[in-house]
Amino acid sequence: MLRLIPSRIIGILATIFGFLSAFAQGPVPVPVRMVTPKIIHTLPHDPGAFTQGLLYRNGFLYESTGLYGRSSLRKIEAATGKVLLHTRLPDSLFGEGIAFRKNRIWQLTWKEGLAQTYDSDDFSRKLTFRYQGEGWGLTTVGPHFFMSNGTDTLFVRDSLFRMVEKKPIRLNGKPLIYLNELEFARNRIFSNIWQSDEIAVIDPHSGRVTTLIDASGLGRTLPRRGPEDVLNGIAYNPETNHFYLTGKNWPLIFIVEIEGI
Repeated sequence: MLRLIPSRIIGILATIFGFLSAFAQGPVPVPVRMVTPKIIHTLPHDPGAFTQGLLYRNGFLYESTGLYGRSSLRKIEAATGKVLLHTRLPDSLFGEGIAFRKNRIWQLTWKEGLAQTYDSDDFSRKLTFRYQGEGWGLTTVGPHFFMSNGTDTLFVRDSLFRMVEKKPIRLNGKPLIYLNELEFARNRIFSNIWQSDEIAVIDPHSGRVTTLIDASGLGRTLPRRGPEDVLNGIAYNPETNHFYLTGKNWPLIFIVEIEGI
């Protein structure tokens, strides 16, 4: 018969108690990985473009810029950075995130609660949709839109822009606020974190941040910037597996390789 001395009994009880406590509190969050993008190439970028949204489609970049009286939608040649098409928004609108669906570009506005759609070929305006609250970032995941508003929640919307779900986002088990520009790539949502040089990589099903991208090295290559000239703008080229990253009023768009995701 196995005989346990008191100290061993105490140790076993402590282990059991610790296990039960952890079980009661839920699973222990897995610390996220941190990766760094590798610069492959750069493109010229209008330093007067207050970038709010960026996406890639069939050899072209589409960019939404903000600020009242200066907001726009642009089509850019991805090989050269040359602006091919440009349309101004009314002075009363502040442009925000963009997404692509069925040859239409959807563009959010900041406080106006208006989503405007455009034909991607000539930027002719099509339908408009209304929503409540602020608009920041926008992307598509399957049949749905995912939208941010600067909080720790992504809002899932259907094809008519009706909200169908709220998705809390967690980093190491804690709410991650200031979610901004969004891009869906490699089965993950990539989100700029406003006022940060980091990009959160999010599992769209669980809302858990699986990886952080430290893009601070990009900004260090640029001239001194103002407090608002932050990293903002993520586009993904599935043909090359490269990302395009830029920021508000940055003179460059960086083509980067991101591994480990």
